[in-house]
Amino acid sequence: MVNLAVDEATTQIEGVGLRVHETDKDSTQTPGTVLAQSPAANASVPEGSTVTLTVAREPQDVKVPDVTGEPADQAVNDISNANLSPTTVSKAVTDPAQDGVVIKQSPSGGKKAKRGDKVTLTIGRLTTTTTPTTPAPGGQTPTTTTTTPGQ
Repeated sequence: MVNLAVDEATTQIEGVGLRVHETDKDSTQTPGTVLAQSPAANASVPEGSTVTLTVAREPQDVKVPDVTGEPADQAVNDISNANLSPTTVSKAVTDPAQDGVVIKQSPSGGKKAKRGDKVTLTIGRLTTTTTPTTPAPGGQTPTTTTTTPGQ
């Protein structure tokens, strides 16, 4: 029954003396297409048993939460809990306050998206800069000599 239109699958199932129960699931497949069935095809079941068909429906809109400024792990959880799919990318930052937090998201908070859509979170990663030592005149790098008394 998988990949059949639900009407066709229902006709076939009822034609062999079974009942049908439908459950809907968000999917990118054509709405009304059977995604799964339980029990599985060709399973032996008593007449009058119920076959559950999982049927594709167009994904529902959800509101994208604004997670800008949140710690990365909390933001990922918040996006997942909104039935969206979080993806993270890192961006070098020099401000310690931005390290490990969401500095940008796409789509932005408050926008509508389909359930399961991807939300890209840009996470700040602190980078430290080192200042190179300037060689002393004559091209030599300054050195420090340490002496230990008694040697």
